[in-house]
Amino acid sequence: MTKSLHDRLQEAVRDATLQRRRDELRVLRMVVAEVKQAQIDQRLEPNDQNLSTILARMVKQRRDSERLFREADRKDLADQELFEINIILDFLPEQISGQALEDAVTKVIDETSANGMKDMGKVMGQLKGMLEGQADMAAVSQIVRAKLSSS
Repeated sequence: MTKSLHDRLQEAVRDATLQRRRDELRVLRMVVAEVKQAQIDQRLEPNDQNLSTILARMVKQRRDSERLFREADRKDLADQELFEINIILDFLPEQISGQALEDAVTKVIDETSANGMKDMGKVMGQLKGMLEGQADMAAVSQIVRAKLSSS
């Protein structure tokens, strides 16, 4: 039986503590705190899907920050954000990108018989359920927009 995401996270905290990897431990503790806060605020159950959603949101926030730090020529802070992103990504399912992502978008567009931008919400709703935590939803949105505007 595979370990739950929560168990994997707790095990990573324990390992980082025992091996004295302070930078990694700081990030992992931040993740655990954010998960606990979301569980309290939103009354979420600690299941893999909810944790994946929280982790995906954390990655998105850090990617935005990393981009802003690069634009401000703060390489040190941008590198710190990348470090945090890489640790968080270890707990998310493998990310879908490229052709597999385009194929998923095309499939949902065909299944929903979407034709035009008026159907974007319907398409994105189904894709969000399918791809949450597995793909950058901003990139998915761009692909959907491009495909629907050309139809």
